[in-house]
Amino acid sequence: MWIKSRNENFIEKENLIISNGYIGVAHIMETRDNYILTVHRIRSKSQPAYKKLQPVLFMHGLAMTGGDFIELGPNNALPYLLADLGYECWLGNSRGTDYSLGHRFISNDTKEFWDFSFHEIGLFDLPAMIDFVLSYSRARKLFYICHSQGCSALMVLISLQPHYNEKIFEAHLYSPAVFMKNSERQIYIFFETPINAFASLTKRYDILSKIPYLFMLTFLTDVFCHTDLITIEFCKFVYKLVCGFNENGTETDMNNMALMMRLLPRAVSLKQIVHFSQLLHTERFLHYNYGEKNIEIYGQNEPPEYDLRNVQIRIYIYAGKNDLLINLKDLEHFRDILPNVKRFKVLENYNHCDFNYGINSKKLVYDFIIKSILKYKK
Repeated sequence: MWIKSRNENFIEKENLIISNGYIGVAHIMETRDNYILTVHRIRSKSQPAYKKLQPVLFMHGLAMTGGDFIELGPNNALPYLLADLGYECWLGNSRGTDYSLGHRFISNDTKEFWDFSFHEIGLFDLPAMIDFVLSYSRARKLFYICHSQGCSALMVLISLQPHYNEKIFEAHLYSPAVFMKNSERQIYIFFETPINAFASLTKRYDILSKIPYLFMLTFLTDVFCHTDLITIEFCKFVYKLVCGFNENGTETDMNNMALMMRLLPRAVSLKQIVHFSQLLHTERFLHYNYGEKNIEIYGQNEPPEYDLRNVQIRIYIYAGKNDLLINLKDLEHFRDILPNVKRFKVLENYNHCDFNYGINSKKLVYDFIIKSILKYKK
């Protein structure tokens, strides 16, 4: 069910889009399970308001928002580049992000609100966004561009609802978080056991919504992460510890770290993290493992596998050789399973985060995507 559309200049992301010289509008919609989502639409001012434009939907990764796709600014960020070429770009924001904290019946400060993983994002959020975008744009199909969890959600959606193949021209996947068995797990092992135990015993998936970690990150970044301070080296180390170590220097401009931190959502569901941690221990792409409750929920002892053979759309995969989260072996396995992969591009000096933040992303990634999308105009 769709609620309404609005144009409110006080919304932070709209202000950023407008200040960069584009039309920015927030649209609000409701999922089948009653979560209220916000998607931001970007359109060039040079395009008449009445003109029908081809839509492109962007979907972010874990602990991110749609704002990450415009981090590089005009002339460099892919949504702006496509808007300049006459496309209508939509920045998705999954449930639990700052822009999608609503629900028709329950408050976002309850544990019930945060009982979701990337499964629900794929099952409920994505179809709501896709259907809304296509209806608003009066289009039959759209282009889909995703990073990490945004790609996991797409695989969930099409494996369970294959008719969505007919609504997508092609999908471009940055570091898709689907298979993770070969991930560099050393930095997660310390946290994994207590997190999983806490989630299993308490079912308090809302715990991370109670901790003001974004405020702490923003404060520490504003104080310590400036290039004229010696502490910038520590900031760079933390960034690389999460995203990956590039042998030939970082692709990301660390001067933007403070802004990057401000774009982060204030909370994520613990269940999202647990679901991804479960993928570290299997070579299959599985539903959430509820342990002893699997029989009650799934009718079998083990969680079922998502059937990736249902994914028939044209797929383009972009891999970072220095990605600590998504290993190249897992991405090759993913490529070999999907039936319609058109490109598998490995970027030698890229880590998990460089696709949105890398200063060379236009030349190394976006120019090809633009060329691929433009061929449908012929």
